[in-house]
Amino acid sequence: MNRLGRLALSAAVVMVLAVMLGGLARMTGAEPACSGTWPRCDGSWVPAFAAGPLIDYLHGFSLALSLLIAVVTALLTRRAAATSRWSRLIAWSAVGLLAGARIVSLAAEGSGLAESAHAAGPLLAMTLLGMFVALCWSLARDSGFPEWLARLGQVSYFGRDPLLVWMTGLAVASLLLVIASGARSGNGLPVPCPSWPLCVDDRLVPDQPTAAIWLHLGHRGLSTIAAVAVIAIAVRAWTKPAAAILRRLSLGAAGLLVVQILLGGDFVTAGGPVWLGMLHLVAGAALWLTVVSLAIVAAAPSRASVTHAAASPIVGRRATPGRAIVHLNVPAAPGAALAVAAGPAAISLRLPEIRAWRVVTADYVALTKPGILILLLVTTFAAMLIAATGVPAFGLICVTIVGGALAAGGANVLNCYIDRDIDAQMTRTRHRATAANRIPPPHVLGFGIGLTALAIVLLGLGANWVASLLALTGNLYYVLVYTRWLKRRTPHNIVIGGAAGAVPPLVGWAAVTGELSPLAWALFAVIFMWTPPHFWALALLKQGEYGRAAVPMLPVVAGEAETRRQIVIYSTLLFLVCLMLVPLGLGPLYLVAAIIINAVFLGLALLLFWRPAKRLARRLFLWSLWYLALIFLAAVVDRLLLG
Repeated sequence: MNRLGRLALSAAVVMVLAVMLGGLARMTGAEPACSGTWPRCDGSWVPAFAAGPLIDYLHGFSLALSLLIAVVTALLTRRAAATSRWSRLIAWSAVGLLAGARIVSLAAEGSGLAESAHAAGPLLAMTLLGMFVALCWSLARDSGFPEWLARLGQVSYFGRDPLLVWMTGLAVASLLLVIASGARSGNGLPVPCPSWPLCVDDRLVPDQPTAAIWLHLGHRGLSTIAAVAVIAIAVRAWTKPAAAILRRLSLGAAGLLVVQILLGGDFVTAGGPVWLGMLHLVAGAALWLTVVSLAIVAAAPSRASVTHAAASPIVGRRATPGRAIVHLNVPAAPGAALAVAAGPAAISLRLPEIRAWRVVTADYVALTKPGILILLLVTTFAAMLIAATGVPAFGLICVTIVGGALAAGGANVLNCYIDRDIDAQMTRTRHRATAANRIPPPHVLGFGIGLTALAIVLLGLGANWVASLLALTGNLYYVLVYTRWLKRRTPHNIVIGGAAGAVPPLVGWAAVTGELSPLAWALFAVIFMWTPPHFWALALLKQGEYGRAAVPMLPVVAGEAETRRQIVIYSTLLFLVCLMLVPLGLGPLYLVAAIIINAVFLGLALLLFWRPAKRLARRLFLWSLWYLALIFLAAVVDRLLLG
């Protein structure tokens, strides 16, 4: 990045600081804590050593510093010959906006317009932040360095999408209005609407709404418009031909939108604490920058087009999977400096195959392993019902189930990312998008991390942070301890790694109670003991595949006889653990059901031990799939009927 680019980036960083300090000043009531005109505070050149004056003074300093950097940058754009007209226009517009805002602020001092001038501050700061980001991109495009930034908005082979440009413009405009209305309604005073998504209790509009309430409701309405625009952008980008950067930005904007909505709702219901307000502001700034980047990409002209008036039509044919070959025949130009002896030249371009969005979506969904997700969510929901001795609040159920699905799905995606080399060698898994290289590994990694991060935030804000921490612990244990370490190193991988799959009941229990009781840990132990016989039965069926992939599963390392013996041992331990739930709070109905269900499980294990056969291993594996659902169902019914 050249000198101009570094100056523009510095201005953007300083403006981010101004946004944060301005938000902190509004939320703590410190704005305006300094009477008079900056750089003087209460008639002194040095502010009083107190939180309010210091925050307000530093806010003014950051704005003045950004003005200075903007002026220097604008002056240098006049001298640099390679600077485009757009770069000069953005730079001088930023200077004019900063200077004009300062003049208006000075004129408003001592008049009745001072409060309105302060309320317009966040709108000004966010607008300038967006302008400085656009200036960084424009200057990079002028100089061609850094290359990744210079290519932003110029990587699409499909031209400009007018509808996408309009939707992005709507998102930018509505977000600016959201910022303005939020600053006006969130000025350190109590939240006008203490409920969410409604205003007061079960009403959208109270009987006697005040101006502050109408302003707050307007903020929510504008937020809804912005949300619809962002979602529409993401849908458009992923259902129509679009550049990869546009799709990634739209997905990031949608994720930040969800985080922003959850933080906003939590801020309102919690009574407006400063720390939540600052998180809300940070997420809002990140969303704003993402949408500005989207606008740059969507509206910037593409330089990847080829035109020739006399060229023959493009002829295309399908090539190998994942590729398309396009031939463009261009006649030789008479009198050209470089002639082609054979006549017209043929240009062959290799472009990535454009797959239907439904196929791509199906690949991403398959990486989350929906079949496993369903089983894990059954245990989560059952634990919630057992913990509540009834049916918890509908909202809590939804948040916990969705958060649990995201957490488990993220862990499964990361598992596929790490195991893509061995998955390609196994018949059962070689069709996965990671093993078949249908999705680039960095995309899979980002998808898995994104799902996990979203789950942690959703569970923390929607349920409680105990449930969120448990979900994160289970995710990290499964990905790092089991997948990355144990799976390829020891035949006891399933025994030790089984703890990861036993976490969902703990998450469900903690979501309802905020703590873990002995009964919750007993439910954990049931799944922990169930995991080895379940997976070893599968390993007996897929022993050859595990051997080819060099995965040290027990049948590969110790042989089938030892595996069958271990299945009997763990099935017996599982029987005993299930009986332990009775003195911890479950009743006779569960006891009878547990004896029957475990007797079938242990009977199949003994039958497999005495009469080894693939058919019996398959029967045991299939019964183990039903086992967890049945044992947890018995516990739920017992708890609901008998308390």
